Amino acid sequence: MALMNFDKIYKYVFVIGYLGIFVLSFVPVFGNLSSTKIGPESFKIRLDFFLHFMVYLSICLYYLIGRKLGYNLFNKHSFAKFIVLVLFLAIFTEVIQLCIPSRTFNLVDLVSNLIAVFFGIVLIRLL
Repeated sequence: MALMNFDKIYKYVFVIGYLGIFVLSFVPVFGNLSSTKIGPESFKIRLDFFLHFMVYLSICLYYLIGRKLGYNLFNKHSFAKFIVLVLFLAIFTEVIQLCIPSRTFNLVDLVSNLIAVFFGIVLIRLL
């Protein structure tokens, strides 16, 4: 019975996070996310690219942790469905910004999303 409750919580947290990212793609961003300095040598990286990468990698790591603990997002073909959902989210949240006046489509953001998903999928497969 306790495993069933954690399984439901795992699924609900995933859905809430997924929908949260979806909704945030429609919200205007204020402030400067153009760059940040990392490390003592201070190489510059665009902060928004890093944030995109971390968000999608975090989704994959969440799936991986759940899988290692014995939780599944779906009853059948959980990994394949997860890949489809996360790729859809990574692509749609960027492409939809072409239609939103207060947002701007950025190909590098899309590439950051997809690299993170690819890296996450590799981690899931290896671990």
